[in-house]
Amino acid sequence: MSYYFPGLIDTVNIPAATGVCRYSVNSGENAIRLVLRSYNLPPASKVAIPLFVCDSLKNAVVKEGLQPLSLDLKEQAYWAGYNVEYIVSQQVKAVILVHLYGFLHPDTQYVTEYCRKNGIPLIHDMAQSYGVNESGLGYGQVIYSFGPGKSTTAAGGGLIKDIEEGFYSTHVKQA
Repeated sequence: MSYYFPGLIDTVNIPAATGVCRYSVNSGENAIRLVLRSYNLPPASKVAIPLFVCDSLKNAVVKEGLQPLSLDLKEQAYWAGYNVEYIVSQQVKAVILVHLYGFLHPDTQYVTEYCRKNGIPLIHDMAQSYGVNESGLGYGQVIYSFGPGKSTTAAGGGLIKDIEEGFYSTHVKQA
């Protein structure tokens, strides 16, 4: 736990989210874990993530008992290719859309609409794009990660923001 940015949830015991739309946690990795756990996915479900991404994102998926499905870079670009046909063929149960360089991913609208229409949970990883206009997101959760090397200066921490009010009530099984 960071002295400068204390989290509400520690790294050992992350409960499932039930009806709460916003959390402050001690790391971006734990923010991802908390949201993934709230989806109640079956063990070993595939989660689409970029191949070139911070290890903490991969760790969050693996620590939740899920399987990362790595997406390669698009040709002639520095962005991961979120090919919907490939995601469907691999039976992906959740998608983590990583936004980089202070911009939204070029395929944001395409991926967001596909996930919304098909009920696939979507996480927007904004660890490298703090301050981007979120109006183009429209679905899922936004995860911010704070610390050295991120687009905002802080000792550490993470934040979960629900884009749609009521998202948890339709996606989380109430205990």
